Amino acid sequence: MMKIASALLLLGLLALPVSTRADEAEAIRAVFTNFQHHLLSGDTVKASEALAPSVIAYYDKLKPLSANNSPLPTSTPPVDRLIVEVLRQRAGAQASKQSLAEMAAEGIRQGWIKLDGLEDIQIGTVSITGNTATAGLIVKQEPTSWGIPFLKTAAGWKMDPLAFYKMGDFLLKAETARNGFDEQKTIHDIVAALPTKKKI
Repeated sequence: MMKIASALLLLGLLALPVSTRADEAEAIRAVFTNFQHHLLSGDTVKASEALAPSVIAYYDKLKPLSANNSPLPTSTPPVDRLIVEVLRQRAGAQASKQSLAEMAAEGIRQGWIKLDGLEDIQIGTVSITGNTATAGLIVKQEPTSWGIPFLKTAAGWKMDPLAFYKMGDFLLKAETARNGFDEQKTIHDIVAALPTKKKI
């Protein structure tokens, strides 16, 4: 009888993480679904609630730099320079006074932030490691090699795309070095290729 009880206890302990992970994965899917719904409906304030606090802090750190055209220090990471350049060229000085949600709403309204295809994206496999997770993306029913990083905070799971930016720094540096391109010109060309700002 003791052996049976021990075996049942062991099975219960083994099953617990599986069910917990399933619940966590569903919570992560719900965060993305809500983000998607709110963004498509134009509620950027609600959509921004799906982002990790570090994302808001990152934007707040960069937005004052959009108020002027002074060159950034050469030590500034490439993606930081790219985002500041986007804000300068597409949002202008007003970006320095706007929250991330306000800037996104203005960008969507003016057309330089596009939501095309967002409704075709779903979350696929979710991989969880401690307080971090990666949610695989399915686009038009086709699994992709891309994933969205998530971070578990005191307020629950939040999207944490800052990991993309670190990867972007590496890729931009590697690509420009491999092709002998000028890094700043490459950033300028990327910004120039974005949808143009509509006249309001």
